[in-house]
Amino acid sequence: MKKKIVVRDESSASNADVPVIPSQLKVTHQILSHWEPFRDLKARFADSRRAEQLSLRSQQRIVATVEDSVLRTEMAGLESLEEDAPKRILFYTPMGWLGQIRSHRRDEAWSASIWQTFFATAMGAQIPVISEKPLAACGCRKFQIDPLGDHISTCNSHSGAKKAHDWAVDQVADLFRTTHKVKTQQVIRSRGQHCGDIELAGYLANQAGPVPLVLDLRITHERFGRSSDLSINGNLHYTK
Repeated sequence: MKKKIVVRDESSASNADVPVIPSQLKVTHQILSHWEPFRDLKARFADSRRAEQLSLRSQQRIVATVEDSVLRTEMAGLESLEEDAPKRILFYTPMGWLGQIRSHRRDEAWSASIWQTFFATAMGAQIPVISEKPLAACGCRKFQIDPLGDHISTCNSHSGAKKAHDWAVDQVADLFRTTHKVKTQQVIRSRGQHCGDIELAGYLANQAGPVPLVLDLRITHERFGRSSDLSINGNLHYTK
């Protein structure tokens, strides 16, 4: 039996009896909130890897001036001085970039298999190009390649981590070049130990002269994938 959903606009007596077709958003919300099969499915995946991945990909609401915010100092100067003024809120949408990317050249376009791998990883599902084949040992000879891709994403030998790091450094450096003189070669050592990735010349000025700012870019995968403690492989690095 088919049910017809009718929404009545009761804002005025003249159109109180005129049926209105509900929006797709409203229908979807009603289904997700009340449809029993979906509610059972949602309960089954609660606290699962897929639920964790959904939380990581959902929009995040951040109070800009909280103690652990990296933007606390900069944002404090923008806060209203009025008493009881609301705190400045930042919103971060991890998957928002998907609506902005465009391939400028044919060789920049992703193949179907790469898109498939990306979305499988984002949703916490098994990666088809891995799961369709028998499990094999990684070239590092320490771990097997798991079908969820945690090890292959973190292996120092075969994850392409250095290539991805160097690409990210180039992108960040280009952003700073619009306002600063930037160096990515022969960067001075950060804290006297590690060689930095990006140097912003003359970032600060004091009585001793201009002081550079050295940035050391580090990319951390969201899950453990090559720990000697096998029980934590696949777990989130950060649970908050």
